[in-house]
Amino acid sequence: MEDKWVILAVMSFMGAGFAYVGGTFLLLRAKLLEKGKRTAATVIDVSLSTKVRGSKRHRRRVTVYACTLEFMADHGRQTFKLSTEQARVVGDKIEIAYLPDNPGKFMPVEQLADSAVNKILPPVAVVIGVALLIGSAIIAFL
Repeated sequence: MEDKWVILAVMSFMGAGFAYVGGTFLLLRAKLLEKGKRTAATVIDVSLSTKVRGSKRHRRRVTVYACTLEFMADHGRQTFKLSTEQARVVGDKIEIAYLPDNPGKFMPVEQLADSAVNKILPPVAVVIGVALLIGSAIIAFL
């Protein structure tokens, strides 16, 4: 009986996580496409870290660039952090879209593109999340 509640908790947390991440990305992307302003952000600082990605059989090391970006928004100069796997150096320009009423909500324009990843992964994450939440509700009533 206790196993049921552990499974229920894991499924609920995973479902909520998938739904939240996918839904947040979809909503932000939609707002930026509708109301976002575009500008060039300048990389003013870069720090490197190495992450291990992939499965046990196909592990690879990936360099992650934690960039500090600076750009002019409607309310003045803004500075924010962005992590990317693309090589960046101080002085690089990155085209971004930001929300005029909340410049902290921004995304590189390349992530707004109608690519298969941007069209498929977030909705799939939401569907998986909802399915896990429904599954956990079913388990709760069994």
